[in-house]
Amino acid sequence: MVDGGDFDPVRTPTSGEAARMLSVRRNTVVRWGNRGKLASVRAQDGIRRYSREQAKHLWNGRAAAREAGPAVSHIAGDVR
Repeated sequence: MVDGGDFDPVRTPTSGEAARMLSVRRNTVVRWGNRGKLASVRAQDGIRRYSREQAKHLWNGRAAAREAGPAVSHIAGDVR
């Protein structure tokens, strides 16, 4: 897992910037930050900033999941 120790105030994205990077809504980024899925800090200006490294890591995982296609679950004897 990426440690999220990359909090350069100039290069670290806000929730809106991280959302655009990840192609998700801003509130999703905030929720991930609150749950610890995406490291964040509150900068001196009061704006929460997110780990660019972890955002890239999440993006790569989301892209890999999209390429793999939908998950298929096979249960023996399950006929629908």
